[in-house]
Amino acid sequence: MLSPNISKRFPKTKIVCTLGPATESEAMIESLVREGMSIARLNMSHSDLETHKRTFDLVRRVSRRFGMPVGIMVDVPGPKYRTGPDRAGVLEIKEGDSLTLTSRDIIGDDTIISVRPPGIHRDAIAGGSILLDDGLLKLTVEKIEGEDVRCKIVAGGRVTERRGVVTPGRSPSQPSLDENAKGCLAFAAEQGADFVALSMVNTAKDVQNARGILQRLNSDPLIISKIESVEALNNIDKIIDASDSIMKSLIAKCNAAGKPVITATQMLESMVRSQMPTRAEVTDVANAIYDGTDAIMLSGETSVGAHPIDAVHAMVQTAAETEHVLPYEDILLAKSQQTEDQRTDDAISFAAARTAHQLDAALIVAFTESGSTAGRVSKYRPKSSILALTPYERIRNRLTLNWGTIPVMVPQLTSGEDFFEIGEEQARKIPGVRSGDCIVLVAGLPMGVQGSTNLLRAMNIDS
Repeated sequence: MLSPNISKRFPKTKIVCTLGPATESEAMIESLVREGMSIARLNMSHSDLETHKRTFDLVRRVSRRFGMPVGIMVDVPGPKYRTGPDRAGVLEIKEGDSLTLTSRDIIGDDTIISVRPPGIHRDAIAGGSILLDDGLLKLTVEKIEGEDVRCKIVAGGRVTERRGVVTPGRSPSQPSLDENAKGCLAFAAEQGADFVALSMVNTAKDVQNARGILQRLNSDPLIISKIESVEALNNIDKIIDASDSIMKSLIAKCNAAGKPVITATQMLESMVRSQMPTRAEVTDVANAIYDGTDAIMLSGETSVGAHPIDAVHAMVQTAAETEHVLPYEDILLAKSQQTEDQRTDDAISFAAARTAHQLDAALIVAFTESGSTAGRVSKYRPKSSILALTPYERIRNRLTLNWGTIPVMVPQLTSGEDFFEIGEEQARKIPGVRSGDCIVLVAGLPMGVQGSTNLLRAMNIDS
């Protein structure tokens, strides 16, 4: 039987934490790891390269010291407009007031705000809407005069520098990868990032261009596409195919394609200031997990919030409680329709999930050199956690994104007997796994041949 200790210590849903001024110290990173952070996100839209490098190194240091894999995601800014500086530092704009957004290089006040890079006057539509700060504030465009966009405030609030500015239904007329974005990709390659998140992906070509840049720099992180426009939705199937993972919604499509999906944006927004989440926020997190998300992401809650550790704790607690009541049998039945015809590795992965469910196995133990075996098993959302054994640190770190997966480094295995022995040895180390428990093992023979998942075995841990 799967012990509650496993679910509590290793929630199946992965927690992505954005690091920032509130959490860039070694002590805070340690606390986040202890609390359940799976992946650390560096938002390149904020701070400077020196700070990000220092944070990157601290995450790696803490991960090594704790013996816990923590993936690192470099979030590359896309062609997104952001608010410029203002004299007050923080502006309070009120419903019904007028506000001008401008492409001119000025210092703003409560009547006019600059938008960087220049171009908002080309993309705004008279009579249309403009959203600020991920939609927290809403403006209606009254008219466009040269580089100025005259607006009426529909939903007000606080505005600070570098808040996102979006024209719904219309993608920015800027190149998808400008010089700043290319510099961020170079940073990700140089530091050895596990994941690269691309903002404002609109076409598969955007993903392919970024991958080409990374490959020329001898780097191959998993690419996560952020879906933030109508154009992207219109091209979503090709974008999913070109990407390794997707951020935002589209959970069912990504589940069917076997691509991890991250649900993000203000999931526990109230905890930027409050020590407890609202009931509605907890419900939203639970619903995302129930719908099949692989990971849930904290942004301002951990980067600048007053209670970052509490926010992670709330996420982990919500995930564990939700996972406990998921209808695993129904999920498995529904996913049985998603097995790819005539694919041995896909059939074996599904059989591993089904066998573990039938035997109430404590763990599914998967040996994987590329991450694909564990990823395929994860696709079927088994009730049993997946202990993924790999000889490569790079693959171990990548697997921090896959739902239900506990990645562990082991020596290179050369035979099935090696796998059975090491698999049982590593399973014993997982909290809550006891002598006599059933484990299901899945791998590919011969060892060392990628993409050849063809071995399935159930066994009991010897006393």
